Amino acid sequence: MIRVYCTPIFLTVLLLGGQHPNWCQESIVDSVFQLEVVEIVGRPFMSTDLTDKVIRLTDAEVAAFHMESLSGTLQSLAGVAVRQYGPAGIGTASFRGGSAAQTSVVWNGFPIQNPMLAQADLSLIATGQFDEIGLHYGSGSSLWGNGAVGGTITLRDMLTSMSGSRLALRSGMGSFGFQQHGLNWEIGGRNLSSQIKLLRRSARNDFQYVDLFGEEQRLDHAQTIQNSIQFNPSFRWRNQKVSFYSWWQNASRNIPPTKVQPRSVAHQEDEQLRMALAYALEKDDWSFHARAARLEDRVSYQDSLLDLFTNNRAFQWWGEIAAKKNWTGGHQLELLSQYNHQIGRSDSYVAGPNVRSNTSGTLRYTFQKGTKWMISGRLRQEWSDGQRLPVMPYIGFYSAVLPYMQIKGSVSRSYRLPGLNDMFWNPGGNPSLRPETGWAQELAVQVQPLPVVSYQITGFHRNVMDWIQWVPGASFWAPENIQTVTSKGLEQELTMKHHSANASKHLRVSYNWVRSTDKGDDPAITGRQIIYIPEHQLGLQAQWNWTELMVRLGYQWNSRRFTTRDHSSELAGFHLGQLAFGWHKSW
Repeated sequence: MIRVYCTPIFLTVLLLGGQHPNWCQESIVDSVFQLEVVEIVGRPFMSTDLTDKVIRLTDAEVAAFHMESLSGTLQSLAGVAVRQYGPAGIGTASFRGGSAAQTSVVWNGFPIQNPMLAQADLSLIATGQFDEIGLHYGSGSSLWGNGAVGGTITLRDMLTSMSGSRLALRSGMGSFGFQQHGLNWEIGGRNLSSQIKLLRRSARNDFQYVDLFGEEQRLDHAQTIQNSIQFNPSFRWRNQKVSFYSWWQNASRNIPPTKVQPRSVAHQEDEQLRMALAYALEKDDWSFHARAARLEDRVSYQDSLLDLFTNNRAFQWWGEIAAKKNWTGGHQLELLSQYNHQIGRSDSYVAGPNVRSNTSGTLRYTFQKGTKWMISGRLRQEWSDGQRLPVMPYIGFYSAVLPYMQIKGSVSRSYRLPGLNDMFWNPGGNPSLRPETGWAQELAVQVQPLPVVSYQITGFHRNVMDWIQWVPGASFWAPENIQTVTSKGLEQELTMKHHSANASKHLRVSYNWVRSTDKGDDPAITGRQIIYIPEHQLGLQAQWNWTELMVRLGYQWNSRRFTTRDHSSELAGFHLGQLAFGWHKSW
Protein backbone atom coordinates (compact mmCIF):
# COMPACT_ATOMS: atom_id res chain seq x y z
CA MET A 1 0.00 0.00 0.00
CA ILE A 2 1.44 3.36 -1.04
CA ARG A 3 0.17 6.61 0.41
CA VAL A 4 1.16 9.79 -1.43
CA TYR A 5 0.92 13.25 0.08
CA CYS A 6 1.70 16.53 -1.59
CA THR A 7 2.08 19.85 0.20
CA PRO A 8 1.47 22.59 -2.37
CA ILE A 9 1.51 25.47 0.13
CA PHE A 10 3.87 25.82 3.09
CA LEU A 11 4.38 29.54 3.69
CA THR A 12 6.13 31.20 6.59
CA VAL A 13 5.95 34.95 7.08
CA LEU A 14 8.39 36.58 9.51
CA LEU A 15 7.63 40.01 10.93
CA LEU A 16 10.56 40.57 13.25
CA GLY A 17 11.20 44.24 12.70
CA GLY A 18 14.52 43.51 11.01
CA GLN A 19 16.09 42.17 14.17
CA HIS A 20 16.76 38.68 12.79
CA PRO A 21 17.32 38.90 9.02
CA ASN A 22 18.86 35.40 8.89
CA TRP A 23 16.43 33.71 11.23
CA CYS A 24 15.24 31.15 8.66
CA GLN A 25 18.53 30.56 6.90
CA GLU A 26 20.38 27.29 7.33
CA SER A 27 23.65 27.59 9.26
CA ILE A 28 26.89 27.12 7.34
CA VAL A 29 29.12 24.17 8.18
CA ASP A 30 32.06 25.00 10.48
CA SER A 31 30.54 28.35 11.46
CA VAL A 32 29.23 29.37 14.87
CA PHE A 33 26.14 31.52 15.45
CA GLN A 34 25.02 32.99 18.76
CA LEU A 35 21.33 32.07 19.11
CA GLU A 36 18.92 33.88 21.37
CA VAL A 37 18.03 32.16 24.64
CA VAL A 38 14.84 30.10 24.42
CA GLU A 39 12.75 29.25 27.49
CA ILE A 40 10.65 26.11 27.58
CA VAL A 41 7.92 26.13 30.22
CA GLY A 42 5.22 23.50 30.22
CA ARG A 43 7.26 20.33 30.51
CA PRO A 44 6.65 18.32 33.67
CA PHE A 45 8.59 19.66 36.63
CA MET A 46 10.21 16.25 36.99
CA SER A 47 11.59 15.53 33.54
CA THR A 48 13.35 12.42 32.29
CA ASP A 49 17.00 11.70 32.98
CA LEU A 50 19.92 10.53 30.88
CA THR A 51 19.14 7.10 32.36
CA ASP A 52 15.83 6.90 30.43
CA LYS A 53 15.43 5.90 26.80
CA VAL A 54 13.83 8.85 25.02
CA ILE A 55 13.47 9.55 21.32
CA ARG A 56 12.44 13.08 20.40
CA LEU A 57 11.29 13.73 16.88
CA THR A 58 13.58 16.25 15.20
CA ASP A 59 12.23 19.51 13.78
CA ALA A 60 12.68 18.04 10.31
CA GLU A 61 10.67 14.93 11.22
CA VAL A 62 7.85 16.95 12.78
CA ALA A 63 7.74 19.13 9.66
CA ALA A 64 7.82 16.07 7.39
CA PHE A 65 4.95 14.39 9.26
CA HIS A 66 2.84 17.51 9.81
CA MET A 67 0.18 16.09 7.44
CA GLU A 68 -0.16 12.91 9.50
CA SER A 69 -2.15 12.15 12.60
CA LEU A 70 -0.05 11.08 15.56
CA SER A 71 -1.10 7.46 15.03
CA GLY A 72 0.08 7.69 11.42
CA THR A 73 3.40 9.20 12.45
CA LEU A 74 4.08 6.54 15.08
CA GLN A 75 3.12 3.81 12.63
CA SER A 76 6.10 4.94 10.53
CA LEU A 77 8.48 4.48 13.46
CA ALA A 78 9.24 0.85 14.27
CA GLY A 79 9.14 0.05 17.96
CA VAL A 80 5.65 1.42 18.52
CA ALA A 81 2.78 -0.94 17.69
CA VAL A 82 -0.14 1.09 16.32
CA ARG A 83 -3.70 -0.17 16.06
CA GLN A 84 -5.76 1.80 13.55
CA TYR A 85 -9.43 0.80 13.60
CA GLY A 86 -10.29 1.78 10.04
CA PRO A 87 -10.12 5.15 8.27
CA ALA A 88 -12.64 6.75 10.64
CA GLY A 89 -11.83 4.68 13.72
CA ILE A 90 -9.65 5.36 16.73
CA GLY A 91 -5.87 5.00 16.71
CA THR A 92 -3.89 3.70 19.69
CA ALA A 93 -0.25 2.82 20.37
CA SER A 94 1.54 0.35 22.61
CA PHE A 95 5.18 0.08 23.65
CA ARG A 96 7.19 -3.09 24.25
CA GLY A 97 4.36 -5.57 23.98
CA GLY A 98 1.98 -3.68 26.23
CA SER A 99 -1.66 -2.77 25.76
CA ALA A 100 -2.94 0.58 24.50
CA ALA A 101 -4.13 1.41 28.03
CA GLN A 102 -0.53 0.98 29.25
CA THR A 103 0.59 3.95 27.11
CA SER A 104 0.37 7.39 28.69
CA VAL A 105 -0.12 10.53 26.56
CA VAL A 106 1.12 13.67 28.31
CA TRP A 107 0.20 17.19 27.12
CA ASN A 108 2.43 19.91 28.58
CA GLY A 109 3.00 17.76 31.65
CA PHE A 110 -0.55 16.47 32.20
CA PRO A 111 -1.72 12.94 31.24
CA ILE A 112 -4.73 13.32 28.93
CA GLN A 113 -5.97 9.74 28.61
CA ASN A 114 -9.74 9.59 28.80
CA PRO A 115 -10.33 8.17 32.32
CA MET A 116 -13.31 6.18 31.06
CA LEU A 117 -11.43 4.51 28.19
CA ALA A 118 -8.04 4.59 29.98
CA GLN A 119 -6.45 5.63 26.66
CA ALA A 120 -6.20 8.51 24.20
CA ASP A 121 -7.31 8.47 20.56
CA LEU A 122 -4.15 9.33 18.61
CA SER A 123 -6.03 9.61 15.30
CA LEU A 124 -7.49 12.90 16.59
CA ILE A 125 -4.06 14.44 17.30
CA ALA A 126 -2.25 16.01 14.36
CA THR A 127 1.54 15.82 14.46
CA GLY A 128 1.91 19.41 13.23
CA GLN A 129 -0.02 20.79 16.20
CA PHE A 130 2.95 20.58 18.58
CA ASP A 131 6.45 21.99 18.75
CA GLU A 132 8.02 18.92 20.36
CA ILE A 133 7.01 15.24 20.42
CA GLY A 134 8.85 12.70 22.54
CA LEU A 135 8.66 8.92 22.90
CA HIS A 136 9.63 7.69 26.38
CA TYR A 137 10.17 3.94 26.40
CA GLY A 138 9.65 1.73 29.42
CA SER A 139 7.85 2.12 32.71
CA GLY A 140 7.25 5.72 33.76
CA SER A 141 4.95 5.13 36.72
CA SER A 142 7.39 6.76 39.14
CA LEU A 143 7.39 9.88 36.92
CA TRP A 144 3.98 10.10 35.25
CA GLY A 145 1.87 8.01 37.62
CA ASN A 146 -1.05 5.77 36.70
CA GLY A 147 -0.99 4.25 33.22
CA ALA A 148 2.63 4.74 32.16
CA VAL A 149 3.47 1.01 32.15
CA GLY A 150 4.85 0.43 28.66
CA GLY A 151 5.78 3.90 27.47
CA THR A 152 4.79 7.57 27.31
CA ILE A 153 4.14 10.01 24.46
CA THR A 154 4.82 13.65 25.37
CA LEU A 155 3.35 16.63 23.49
CA ARG A 156 4.72 20.11 24.18
CA ASP A 157 3.95 23.67 23.20
CA MET A 158 7.18 25.65 23.48
CA LEU A 159 6.49 29.22 24.58
CA THR A 160 9.61 31.17 23.62
CA SER A 161 10.97 34.60 24.52
CA MET A 162 11.20 35.78 20.90
CA SER A 163 10.53 39.43 20.05
CA GLY A 164 8.26 40.33 17.16
CA SER A 165 5.89 37.95 15.45
CA ARG A 166 5.93 34.88 13.25
CA LEU A 167 3.15 33.58 11.03
CA ALA A 168 3.13 30.15 9.38
CA LEU A 169 0.45 28.93 6.95
CA ARG A 170 0.35 25.27 6.02
CA SER A 171 -1.94 23.58 3.54
CA GLY A 172 -1.79 20.10 2.04
CA MET A 173 -3.77 17.43 0.29
CA GLY A 174 -3.65 13.70 -0.25
CA SER A 175 -5.48 10.82 -1.82
CA PHE A 176 -9.14 9.92 -1.08
CA GLY A 177 -10.15 13.53 -0.49
CA PHE A 178 -7.73 14.26 2.32
CA GLN A 179 -7.11 17.96 3.06
CA GLN A 180 -5.41 19.78 5.91
CA HIS A 181 -5.09 23.51 6.49
CA GLY A 182 -3.35 25.13 9.43
CA LEU A 183 -2.20 28.47 10.82
CA ASN A 184 0.40 29.07 13.54
CA TRP A 185 0.87 32.63 14.80
CA GLU A 186 3.38 33.58 17.49
CA ILE A 187 3.69 37.05 19.00
CA GLY A 188 6.46 37.96 21.41
CA GLY A 189 7.44 40.97 23.48
CA ARG A 190 9.55 41.81 26.49
CA ASN A 191 7.10 40.35 29.00
CA LEU A 192 4.19 38.91 27.06
CA SER A 193 4.10 36.28 24.33
CA SER A 194 1.44 34.02 22.88
CA GLN A 195 0.74 31.27 20.39
CA ILE A 196 -2.39 30.74 18.29
CA LYS A 197 -2.75 27.49 16.34
CA LEU A 198 -5.68 26.70 14.05
CA LEU A 199 -6.20 23.40 12.20
CA ARG A 200 -8.82 21.81 9.97
CA ARG A 201 -8.61 18.28 8.55
CA SER A 202 -11.09 16.41 6.36
CA ALA A 203 -11.18 13.27 4.21
CA ARG A 204 -13.66 11.23 2.15
CA ASN A 205 -11.80 7.93 2.70
CA ASP A 206 -13.57 6.43 -0.31
CA PHE A 207 -10.90 3.94 -1.31
CA GLN A 208 -11.54 0.62 -3.01
CA TYR A 209 -11.35 -2.76 -1.26
CA VAL A 210 -12.22 -6.41 -1.89
CA ASP A 211 -15.17 -7.77 0.10
CA LEU A 212 -15.69 -11.29 1.49
CA PHE A 213 -17.07 -12.47 -1.86
CA GLY A 214 -14.01 -11.31 -3.78
CA GLU A 215 -15.80 -8.37 -5.38
CA GLU A 216 -14.28 -4.91 -5.54
CA GLN A 217 -16.18 -2.28 -3.58
CA ARG A 218 -15.68 1.39 -2.76
CA LEU A 219 -15.80 2.28 0.92
CA ASP A 220 -18.87 4.28 1.82
CA HIS A 221 -19.87 6.36 4.84
CA ALA A 222 -16.33 7.04 6.08
CA GLN A 223 -16.06 10.83 5.85
CA THR A 224 -14.26 12.72 8.64
CA ILE A 225 -13.98 16.39 9.60
CA GLN A 226 -11.80 17.70 12.41
CA ASN A 227 -11.19 21.21 13.83
CA SER A 228 -8.70 22.36 16.46
CA ILE A 229 -7.86 25.66 18.18
CA GLN A 230 -4.95 26.24 20.57
CA PHE A 231 -4.23 29.47 22.44
CA ASN A 232 -1.15 29.65 24.66
CA PRO A 233 -0.22 33.04 26.20
CA SER A 234 2.54 33.56 28.77
CA PHE A 235 3.68 36.46 30.94
CA ARG A 236 7.20 36.94 32.38
CA TRP A 237 8.67 39.33 34.88
CA ARG A 238 12.12 39.00 36.40
CA ASN A 239 12.55 35.37 37.44
CA GLN A 240 8.86 34.42 37.35
CA LYS A 241 6.58 33.20 34.60
CA VAL A 242 2.88 32.44 34.22
CA SER A 243 1.78 30.30 31.27
CA PHE A 244 -1.70 29.38 30.10
CA TYR A 245 -2.45 26.52 27.70
CA SER A 246 -5.78 25.85 26.03
CA TRP A 247 -6.72 23.28 23.41
CA TRP A 248 -10.19 22.72 21.97
CA GLN A 249 -10.90 20.24 19.23
CA ASN A 250 -13.84 18.39 17.77
CA ALA A 251 -14.22 15.62 15.23
CA SER A 252 -17.21 14.39 13.26
CA ARG A 253 -16.81 11.00 11.66
CA ASN A 254 -19.00 8.51 9.88
CA ILE A 255 -18.21 4.94 10.86
CA PRO A 256 -17.91 2.75 7.74
CA PRO A 257 -19.44 -0.74 7.54
CA THR A 258 -17.39 -3.79 8.40
CA LYS A 259 -16.87 -6.55 5.84
CA VAL A 260 -19.90 -8.41 7.19
CA GLN A 261 -22.20 -5.36 7.08
CA PRO A 262 -24.04 -4.36 3.87
CA ARG A 263 -24.14 -0.71 4.98
CA SER A 264 -23.64 1.55 7.96
CA VAL A 265 -25.25 4.74 9.27
CA ALA A 266 -23.18 4.91 12.49
CA HIS A 267 -21.83 8.33 13.41
CA GLN A 268 -19.57 9.59 16.19
CA GLU A 269 -18.89 13.08 17.55
CA ASP A 270 -15.77 13.71 19.65
CA GLU A 271 -14.99 16.91 21.51
CA GLN A 272 -12.15 17.78 23.90
CA LEU A 273 -11.48 20.93 25.89
CA ARG A 274 -8.19 21.11 27.78
CA MET A 275 -6.94 24.07 29.83
CA ALA A 276 -3.88 24.41 32.05
CA LEU A 277 -2.26 27.18 34.08
CA ALA A 278 1.39 27.07 35.20
CA TYR A 279 3.42 29.31 37.52
CA ALA A 280 7.22 29.08 37.77
CA LEU A 281 9.70 30.83 40.07
CA GLU A 282 13.39 30.28 39.28
CA LYS A 283 16.31 31.18 41.56
CA ASP A 284 20.03 30.45 41.30
CA ASP A 285 19.97 27.02 42.92
CA TRP A 286 16.29 26.33 43.57
CA SER A 287 12.91 26.64 41.86
CA PHE A 288 9.21 26.36 42.63
CA HIS A 289 6.36 25.38 40.31
CA ALA A 290 2.57 25.28 40.74
CA ARG A 291 0.20 24.07 38.05
CA ALA A 292 -3.47 23.21 37.53
CA ALA A 293 -5.50 21.78 34.65
CA ARG A 294 -9.05 20.94 33.65
CA LEU A 295 -9.64 18.29 30.97
CA GLU A 296 -12.98 17.40 29.41
CA ASP A 297 -13.78 14.65 26.88
CA ARG A 298 -17.13 14.09 25.19
CA VAL A 299 -17.99 11.16 22.91
CA SER A 300 -21.44 10.80 21.32
CA TYR A 301 -22.23 7.70 19.25
CA GLN A 302 -25.39 6.85 17.35
CA ASP A 303 -26.45 4.01 15.08
CA SER A 304 -30.14 4.03 14.13
CA LEU A 305 -29.89 0.59 12.49
CA LEU A 306 -28.97 -0.94 15.85
CA ASP A 307 -31.11 1.52 17.84
CA LEU A 308 -27.94 2.50 19.72
CA PHE A 309 -27.47 6.01 21.09
CA THR A 310 -24.87 6.77 23.79
CA ASN A 311 -23.42 9.94 25.28
CA ASN A 312 -20.25 9.79 27.34
CA ARG A 313 -18.50 12.64 29.15
CA ALA A 314 -15.35 12.55 31.25
CA PHE A 315 -13.85 15.30 33.40
CA GLN A 316 -10.47 15.58 35.08
CA TRP A 317 -9.03 18.18 37.44
CA TRP A 318 -5.29 18.27 38.14
CA GLY A 319 -3.36 20.17 40.79
CA GLU A 320 0.40 20.10 41.30
CA ILE A 321 3.09 21.82 43.39
CA ALA A 322 6.80 21.08 43.19
CA ALA A 323 10.14 22.32 44.47
CA LYS A 324 13.69 21.65 43.30
CA LYS A 325 17.05 22.28 44.97
CA ASN A 326 20.55 22.04 43.43
CA TRP A 327 23.79 21.66 45.35
CA THR A 328 27.34 22.06 44.15
CA GLY A 329 28.95 18.82 43.09
CA GLY A 330 26.05 17.64 40.92
CA HIS A 331 23.43 16.83 43.60
CA GLN A 332 19.76 17.61 42.96
CA LEU A 333 16.66 16.94 45.04
CA GLU A 334 13.03 17.35 43.89
CA LEU A 335 9.69 17.05 45.67
CA LEU A 336 6.36 16.82 43.88
CA SER A 337 2.76 16.52 45.07
CA GLN A 338 -0.20 15.91 42.73
CA TYR A 339 -3.98 15.61 42.98
CA ASN A 340 -6.24 14.20 40.25
CA HIS A 341 -10.04 14.05 40.39
CA GLN A 342 -11.96 12.10 37.72
CA ILE A 343 -15.65 11.93 36.83
CA GLY A 344 -17.19 9.67 34.20
CA ARG A 345 -20.80 9.97 32.97
CA SER A 346 -22.35 7.57 30.47
CA ASP A 347 -25.76 6.32 29.38
CA SER A 348 -24.25 2.84 29.86
CA TYR A 349 -23.44 3.42 33.55
CA VAL A 350 -26.37 1.92 35.43
CA ALA A 351 -25.32 3.43 38.77
CA GLY A 352 -24.94 6.95 37.35
CA PRO A 353 -21.70 8.98 37.28
CA ASN A 354 -18.60 7.40 38.76
CA VAL A 355 -15.91 9.35 40.58
CA ARG A 356 -12.29 8.62 41.48
CA SER A 357 -9.69 10.75 43.29
CA ASN A 358 -5.93 10.13 43.26
CA THR A 359 -3.29 11.82 45.42
CA SER A 360 0.46 11.25 45.08
CA GLY A 361 3.83 12.36 46.38
CA THR A 362 7.13 11.89 44.54
CA LEU A 363 10.74 12.21 45.68
CA ARG A 364 13.59 12.33 43.18
CA TYR A 365 17.34 12.48 43.73
CA THR A 366 20.03 12.67 41.05
CA PHE A 367 23.80 12.83 41.19
CA GLN A 368 25.54 13.81 37.98
CA LYS A 369 29.26 14.13 37.28
CA GLY A 370 29.42 16.41 34.28
CA THR A 371 28.54 14.47 31.13
CA LYS A 372 30.43 11.34 32.23
CA TRP A 373 27.89 9.58 34.43
CA MET A 374 24.66 9.94 36.38
CA ILE A 375 22.73 8.04 39.04
CA SER A 376 19.02 8.76 39.42
CA GLY A 377 16.46 7.52 41.92
CA ARG A 378 12.72 8.19 42.15
CA LEU A 379 10.14 7.11 44.72
CA ARG A 380 6.41 7.67 44.23
CA GLN A 381 3.54 6.90 46.61
CA GLU A 382 -0.05 7.22 45.43
CA TRP A 383 -3.46 6.88 47.06
CA SER A 384 -6.67 6.18 45.13
CA ASP A 385 -9.92 7.02 46.95
CA GLY A 386 -8.01 6.83 50.21
CA GLN A 387 -6.52 3.41 49.49
CA ARG A 388 -2.72 3.26 49.45
CA LEU A 389 -1.25 1.83 46.26
CA PRO A 390 2.13 0.07 45.99
CA VAL A 391 5.23 2.26 46.28
CA MET A 392 6.73 2.97 42.85
CA PRO A 393 10.57 2.97 42.99
CA TYR A 394 12.95 3.69 40.12
CA ILE A 395 16.73 3.57 39.97
CA GLY A 396 18.81 4.17 36.86
CA PHE A 397 22.38 4.84 35.79
CA TYR A 398 24.17 6.41 32.83
CA SER A 399 27.87 6.20 31.98
CA ALA A 400 29.93 7.50 29.06
CA VAL A 401 32.48 4.69 29.17
CA LEU A 402 34.21 5.96 26.01
CA PRO A 403 33.98 9.22 24.03
CA TYR A 404 31.87 7.40 21.45
CA MET A 405 30.03 4.89 23.69
CA GLN A 406 27.41 5.29 26.42
CA ILE A 407 25.68 2.68 28.59
CA LYS A 408 22.52 3.16 30.61
CA GLY A 409 20.01 1.01 32.41
CA SER A 410 17.23 1.04 34.98
CA VAL A 411 15.00 -1.03 37.23
CA SER A 412 11.50 0.21 38.06
CA ARG A 413 8.08 -0.76 39.27
CA SER A 414 4.83 0.10 37.50
CA TYR A 415 1.08 0.04 38.07
CA ARG A 416 -2.16 0.87 36.31
CA LEU A 417 -5.65 1.31 37.72
CA PRO A 418 -8.63 -0.05 35.75
CA GLY A 419 -10.44 2.49 33.60
CA LEU A 420 -13.93 3.58 34.63
CA ASN A 421 -15.44 1.64 31.72
CA ASP A 422 -13.50 -1.45 32.80
CA MET A 423 -15.36 -1.36 36.11
CA PHE A 424 -18.77 0.16 35.38
CA TRP A 425 -19.69 -0.34 31.70
CA ASN A 426 -22.94 -2.21 31.15
CA PRO A 427 -22.74 -4.92 30.00
CA GLY A 428 -19.33 -6.31 30.88
CA GLY A 429 -17.94 -3.98 33.54
CA ASN A 430 -16.23 -5.62 36.50
CA PRO A 431 -15.91 -3.54 39.71
CA SER A 432 -13.76 -6.31 41.23
CA LEU A 433 -10.86 -5.83 38.81
CA ARG A 434 -7.46 -5.56 40.46
CA PRO A 435 -4.87 -2.93 39.40
CA GLU A 436 -1.99 -4.03 37.19
CA THR A 437 1.43 -4.09 38.89
CA GLY A 438 4.84 -5.19 37.71
CA TRP A 439 8.61 -4.76 37.51
CA ALA A 440 10.69 -3.76 34.50
CA GLN A 441 14.41 -3.79 33.68
CA GLU A 442 16.31 -2.45 30.68
CA LEU A 443 19.88 -2.00 29.49
CA ALA A 444 21.00 0.09 26.50
CA VAL A 445 24.26 0.69 24.66
CA GLN A 446 24.70 3.61 22.27
CA VAL A 447 27.66 3.95 19.91
CA GLN A 448 28.50 7.00 17.84
CA PRO A 449 31.63 6.20 15.80
CA LEU A 450 31.12 9.31 13.65
CA PRO A 451 29.39 12.61 14.41
CA VAL A 452 26.77 11.84 11.76
CA VAL A 453 26.20 8.16 12.65
CA SER A 454 24.58 6.72 15.79
CA TYR A 455 23.55 3.15 16.70
CA GLN A 456 21.63 2.09 19.81
CA ILE A 457 20.54 -1.35 21.03
CA THR A 458 18.26 -1.81 24.04
CA GLY A 459 17.25 -5.00 25.81
CA PHE A 460 14.25 -5.03 28.14
CA HIS A 461 12.28 -7.41 30.34
CA ARG A 462 8.99 -6.80 32.13
CA ASN A 463 6.47 -8.77 34.20
CA VAL A 464 2.95 -7.43 34.68
CA MET A 465 0.68 -9.14 37.18
CA ASP A 466 -3.14 -8.93 36.92
CA TRP A 467 -2.97 -7.66 33.33
CA ILE A 468 -6.42 -6.27 32.37
CA GLN A 469 -7.80 -7.43 29.03
CA TRP A 470 -11.24 -7.42 27.41
CA VAL A 471 -12.05 -10.91 26.12
CA PRO A 472 -15.12 -12.25 24.26
CA GLY A 473 -17.72 -14.09 26.31
CA ALA A 474 -20.90 -16.00 25.50
CA SER A 475 -22.86 -12.87 24.56
CA PHE A 476 -20.58 -9.87 25.12
CA TRP A 477 -16.99 -8.83 25.79
CA ALA A 478 -15.85 -8.28 29.37
CA PRO A 479 -12.56 -7.34 31.10
CA GLU A 480 -10.69 -9.78 33.29
CA ASN A 481 -7.33 -10.02 35.07
CA ILE A 482 -4.85 -12.28 33.29
CA GLN A 483 -2.50 -13.79 35.87
CA THR A 484 0.86 -12.60 34.50
CA VAL A 485 2.22 -11.32 31.19
CA THR A 486 5.96 -11.34 30.48
CA SER A 487 7.42 -9.04 27.84
CA LYS A 488 10.99 -9.12 26.61
CA GLY A 489 12.79 -7.96 23.51
CA LEU A 490 15.51 -6.07 21.69
CA GLU A 491 15.22 -2.61 20.13
CA GLN A 492 17.77 -1.47 17.56
CA GLU A 493 18.06 1.86 15.80
CA LEU A 494 20.59 3.30 13.34
CA THR A 495 20.47 7.01 12.48
CA MET A 496 22.53 9.02 10.00
CA LYS A 497 22.34 12.80 9.60
CA HIS A 498 24.24 15.11 7.29
CA HIS A 499 23.90 18.88 6.97
CA SER A 500 25.42 21.27 4.44
CA ALA A 501 24.91 24.93 3.61
CA ASN A 502 21.59 24.44 1.80
CA ALA A 503 20.73 20.76 2.18
CA SER A 504 20.25 18.04 4.78
CA LYS A 505 19.82 14.27 4.75
CA HIS A 506 18.29 12.09 7.46
CA LEU A 507 18.11 8.30 7.63
CA ARG A 508 16.52 6.24 10.42
CA VAL A 509 16.50 2.42 10.32
CA SER A 510 15.04 0.40 13.18
CA TYR A 511 14.25 -3.21 13.96
CA ASN A 512 12.42 -4.46 17.06
CA TRP A 513 11.81 -7.95 18.35
CA VAL A 514 9.15 -8.16 21.06
CA ARG A 515 7.95 -11.32 22.75
CA SER A 516 4.93 -10.71 25.02
CA THR A 517 3.43 -13.92 26.39
CA ASP A 518 0.58 -14.98 28.65
CA LYS A 519 1.63 -16.95 31.75
CA GLY A 520 -1.82 -18.13 32.80
CA ASP A 521 -2.87 -21.62 33.92
CA ASP A 522 -4.65 -22.54 30.68
CA PRO A 523 -2.24 -24.72 28.64
CA ALA A 524 -3.99 -23.61 25.43
CA ILE A 525 -2.75 -20.03 25.85
CA THR A 526 0.27 -20.25 28.17
CA GLY A 527 3.42 -19.05 26.42
CA ARG A 528 1.57 -17.65 23.42
CA GLN A 529 2.02 -14.13 22.07
CA ILE A 530 -0.50 -11.59 23.37
CA ILE A 531 -3.19 -10.71 20.83
CA TYR A 532 -2.59 -7.77 18.45
CA ILE A 533 1.12 -7.52 19.34
CA PRO A 534 3.51 -8.08 16.37
CA GLU A 535 6.66 -9.99 17.24
CA HIS A 536 8.80 -8.30 14.55
CA GLN A 537 8.83 -4.72 13.27
CA LEU A 538 11.15 -3.14 10.71
CA GLY A 539 11.10 0.51 9.72
CA LEU A 540 13.03 2.86 7.44
CA GLN A 541 12.67 6.61 7.00
CA ALA A 542 14.81 8.63 4.56
CA GLN A 543 14.41 12.37 4.12
CA TRP A 544 16.16 14.90 1.88
CA ASN A 545 15.83 18.68 2.18
CA TRP A 546 17.14 21.07 -0.46
CA THR A 547 16.55 24.73 0.36
CA GLU A 548 12.75 24.94 -0.20
CA LEU A 549 12.07 21.32 -1.21
CA MET A 550 11.54 18.15 0.87
CA VAL A 551 11.26 14.49 -0.17
CA ARG A 552 10.52 11.69 2.31
CA LEU A 553 10.54 7.95 1.70
CA GLY A 554 9.22 5.50 4.25
CA TYR A 555 8.92 1.74 4.57
CA GLN A 556 7.53 -0.42 7.35
CA TRP A 557 7.04 -4.15 7.84
CA ASN A 558 5.02 -5.72 10.64
CA SER A 559 4.80 -9.45 11.25
CA ARG A 560 1.48 -11.22 11.79
CA ARG A 561 -0.75 -10.41 14.76
CA PHE A 562 -2.94 -12.98 16.46
CA THR A 563 -6.55 -12.01 17.21
CA THR A 564 -7.44 -14.88 19.56
CA ARG A 565 -5.58 -15.98 22.69
CA ASP A 566 -5.20 -19.56 21.43
CA HIS A 567 -3.79 -18.30 18.07
CA SER A 568 -6.62 -19.89 16.08
CA SER A 569 -7.11 -16.62 14.15
CA GLU A 570 -4.62 -14.02 12.96
CA LEU A 571 -4.07 -10.90 10.88
CA ALA A 572 -1.42 -11.31 8.20
CA GLY A 573 1.75 -9.25 8.31
CA PHE A 574 1.88 -6.21 6.06
CA HIS A 575 4.23 -3.88 4.21
CA LEU A 576 3.58 -0.14 4.15
CA GLY A 577 5.27 2.32 1.81
CA GLN A 578 5.16 6.10 2.00
CA LEU A 579 6.17 8.89 -0.36
CA ALA A 580 5.80 12.56 0.54
CA PHE A 581 6.80 15.84 -1.11
CA GLY A 582 6.92 19.28 0.49
CA TRP A 583 7.71 22.85 -0.44
CA HIS A 584 8.07 25.90 1.77
CA LYS A 585 8.75 29.56 1.22
CA SER A 586 9.93 32.13 3.75
CA TRP A 587 10.00 35.92 3.69
